[in-house]
Amino acid sequence: MKHLVSLRYWKAFLTRPLRRYPIGVACILAVAVSLYVVVTTHFSNETSFRALLSLFCMVSAAFVAIAANRKSSIEAESVRRRWYYVTLAVVMVGEIAYIVWQYHCDTLHHSTIWGLVISAACAMGVLPVLHKRDGRLMLHVARRTFVNLLKSAAFGFRAVLVCMLVFFLLYGPLTLMTDIRFPEEVFIILACAVPFMLAGLKFMNLEPFGRKLVSYVPQELSFGGTHKFLLSFVAYAFLVMFLYILIIITSWELPRGYISLICCCITAVGLFAYVLVADVELPHGGTWRKIYAAIPWTLLVLQVLMTVAIFRRINDYGVTILRCYVVLLNVWAYAVCLYLIFSKKPRLLWMPVSLIAIFFIFTATPLSVTNYVRWQLIDDINYNRGRCDDKREYLIGVYGDWARERYIPSYKTDKLLMDTEYCTDSVEIEDCTFEEDSVIWME
Repeated sequence: MKHLVSLRYWKAFLTRPLRRYPIGVACILAVAVSLYVVVTTHFSNETSFRALLSLFCMVSAAFVAIAANRKSSIEAESVRRRWYYVTLAVVMVGEIAYIVWQYHCDTLHHSTIWGLVISAACAMGVLPVLHKRDGRLMLHVARRTFVNLLKSAAFGFRAVLVCMLVFFLLYGPLTLMTDIRFPEEVFIILACAVPFMLAGLKFMNLEPFGRKLVSYVPQELSFGGTHKFLLSFVAYAFLVMFLYILIIITSWELPRGYISLICCCITAVGLFAYVLVADVELPHGGTWRKIYAAIPWTLLVLQVLMTVAIFRRINDYGVTILRCYVVLLNVWAYAVCLYLIFSKKPRLLWMPVSLIAIFFIFTATPLSVTNYVRWQLIDDINYNRGRCDDKREYLIGVYGDWARERYIPSYKTDKLLMDTEYCTDSVEIEDCTFEEDSVIWME
């Protein structure tokens, strides 16, 4: 704890991120200002929502800037570094412009913002070492990045406690002896803005830079209890699902319930176990090796059940955002299983990279799932395609009350009819013609 009162420590704590990640530091300062505006306005007006939007965008920009600086620190050629910077800057500016455009058009969904933040955080741990084509190195960098994020969050939480404790120890006696009163903004700065800035700077100090980023010596892993537990759990889950498939075949009844979500969870666990055990030397000719080799084949059969279940759900009740994500995961799992089956030496690092890319494209771009679901629901409601009441409630519940007036013609027509009934008390109407968006009065 002695280093916390050392001026040399705080000088290095502040100057090292400025030298390594200048753009990232600027984004962190912008995030602190946005957080201050959000808290002071109490989420009560348009300014607070705009500040919250800029907060998420600046957090994503900070992650992307850190990824760019980490990549440039290990890239020898200046031309490649320049193109890397330009590409990431164009993508980030275009994404922020798209979010701002959606916000002004009242079509912005919260999943778009979260998709941008999560994709930027994943890019920070994956993109800098992607060119090495080393799955173990990428896993090491991603794990270290995640641990550093947790350490930084804990550092920020401790900073909140220390700042508030010191402030009240000094402020309490002064209020009893004098008329000094601090405004509410001082508490907000000490409780929110300053700890967030310290957490961001702490993360930048913890992050490896230059050669330290790729200085990783792979260790030989032995087949232990964790791997046995994972493979045993996967085998148990596969056994249960195959028994369920036999019941479906014998009863000649399509799957129902939450089978698609259960298949998603089993697929995620199965692929995670496959990747985790890939670098471990399995016993020759044993049961564990057979279970590991059968994972892609069993997952492929499971995807067929998942396809039948989710498309029956969509056919019966219509599309939703969650069901579209299940379809995307199903298609991606098909591709991964076929790749693992037919490839002699599969490169497992492309599995998380492709998943992150698909998540970003179909969450935070114009090709997002939310845009497709909104368009499909509006089309079904306008053409009266099954369960219109449920689809109308889902559309309004997910996209807000503005969707009712903008995208549901029946609501506008009913509102115009109510206005017409009100006007008939004072105006004699000879002929009234209703169009899709307006009422034409003819005398």
